[in-house]
Amino acid sequence: MGDIGSLGLGALLAIMIVAQNRMLILPLLGFVFFIELGSLIIQMTSRHLLGRRIFKMTPIHHHLEMIGWSEEKIVERFWIINTLAVIVAVWISVH
Repeated sequence: MGDIGSLGLGALLAIMIVAQNRMLILPLLGFVFFIELGSLIIQMTSRHLLGRRIFKMTPIHHHLEMIGWSEEKIVERFWIINTLAVIVAVWISVH
């Protein structure tokens, strides 16, 4: 799809969620993206405050590669996790 299409769809999704006042489900719809960002924030904070790393490398998918997971396994697990998060988000928005 490319950047133009994906950025447009992402903006449309965000605008629709804000217009419906359902902003709490946005992290569930992009759960993997928030996990990736969260791992980076945790790593940077721990390096500055504790002086050591929590993960071998960030974002989290690189850490999983370094501990021996294959790329296919990581993508498969992220698909499953994100699918479950989207199902929960849809269930919350319906109820």
